[in-house]
Amino acid sequence: MKYCMIVTSVSSQGEADKIAEALLSAYAAACIQQFAVTSSYRWKGSLERAQEIMLLIKTRDSSYNLVEKIIRENHSYEVCEIIKLPIEAGSKAYLDWIESETSNN
Repeated sequence: MKYCMIVTSVSSQGEADKIAEALLSAYAAACIQQFAVTSSYRWKGSLERAQEIMLLIKTRDSSYNLVEKIIRENHSYEVCEIIKLPIEAGSKAYLDWIESETSNN
């Protein structure tokens, strides 16, 4: 079984909580960590800076499409960050836990 971490950022704590709850309720993710971040980026020709909440979503590789769908359904951005990073290695107990927490989807 392969595992991954999916990264996204949102505009508010409420939006982060909504996405996290939807992912966990659908057994699409085992764990979602949330961090306050400052993002600097170019958008439509202007330099921007925003306070955001970054979500690190741990799940199975095979759950990516469901995670992306849930993020898109609950995200407010016109173009939202959804990046999948492979988990190359990890403790067996933790990876087994991810497997057990996402096996109902």
